[in-house]
Amino acid sequence: MPGIHTFVSTSDEHRTAKFPGKSWEDIKRMLAESAGYAAEKLVKSGSYGMVEISAEDALRTPLERLIEIYYGVMNVIKPYFGKVGFTFNIPDTVGIVVNHKKYVHYINSLRQGIENIENIILSAHIHDDHRLAVAASMASIEAGVR
Repeated sequence: MPGIHTFVSTSDEHRTAKFPGKSWEDIKRMLAESAGYAAEKLVKSGSYGMVEISAEDALRTPLERLIEIYYGVMNVIKPYFGKVGFTFNIPDTVGIVVNHKKYVHYINSLRQGIENIENIILSAHIHDDHRLAVAASMASIEAGVR
């Protein structure tokens, strides 16, 4: 099955380093447009595929902004439900999770804050900088990610 992974840096630290001069609104638009473009290309190819969307450095992104960015992506990808599969990835890009309950809180907040989230697979991407990746992985699985 073909798949396309789109990602854009969403934390202030990553955004200013990778996309100098880009505003928060620019970042939201970039991720939503890339997800829509990827879905459109898969549909036009005639084969069912998956689009994975990552808000890079999600756990240093304020939770309200993370919900806002995935909500914006959701509005763009809704027309492709049933034609393309979608994954929202919640990456701990720089391994900052020292309390795995933060991952659970972010995952649960996304589930509660985004309409139609039941149509999306949630996944976690965890780094082991603080030797807590197993705990964060287990917590995220308990919160329902795949």
